[in-house]
Amino acid sequence: MTHLPGNFLDVNGIDSVNKNLISFLTSGHRKRLLPLYASSTSRKSISKLTLRRIDAQLISPCPFTDCSFDSVNMCNYISSDELQDDDLLLDLPSDITSKKWRLSNQKVANTLTGIMSDINGDGWFVYAGETNNPAAIFLMRTSKAINIPEESQISFYVHMAGKYGRLRVCLDSLQKCPFERSGQTLSVKTRKWTNFHINISPGFHTIYFVADKLKKNYVIGLDKIQLLIKHGEVSAPCAR
Repeated sequence: MTHLPGNFLDVNGIDSVNKNLISFLTSGHRKRLLPLYASSTSRKSISKLTLRRIDAQLISPCPFTDCSFDSVNMCNYISSDELQDDDLLLDLPSDITSKKWRLSNQKVANTLTGIMSDINGDGWFVYAGETNNPAAIFLMRTSKAINIPEESQISFYVHMAGKYGRLRVCLDSLQKCPFERSGQTLSVKTRKWTNFHINISPGFHTIYFVADKLKKNYVIGLDKIQLLIKHGEVSAPCAR
């Protein structure tokens, strides 16, 4: 049984019942190491397996949240240098300047406070930063409200390497942000891609990724966003 970095298993570690499906799904594609969805009836049969991450671009029960950015786009997320109509309802300060999260597949900013690559080392990610405007806010949100049918969690990877900058993950408004991380709490050991999760309740939700308090040469990166079941590393379904 072959182990991959990050405590994931290679597809060869899956039992014969699932091998044909995995072979079909990954044929001709590089594996992205994102969770493969399993229905509630089949979760017990695979509970002993530690592989749950396959290419989310090929099979995703929630394409409205799941994004590795390796298709060189933002999937079903919206980010712009101008506030959208829906953003005007967020009650932002009048002096705020909207900035766009940007895609990259190479080094961003400098060696100390920047991002060298995505999680895999050869793919794409999005980042906010490299601004001299203290009023700049970087908004990225799901394009529409998403129907979450069961208790779930949002998994995402964050890269922060400098003392300036703040990232919040908010649900439905910027007043309800179950995740907040500031550059002032970082250390040398945390200057790398780190996985975080937030719980999300059943119902319709809009998900916001909000970065602010950044300065020139300071950036915040996001990668591998995915909706998972609440207790485990198996992807979860959603609808609109």
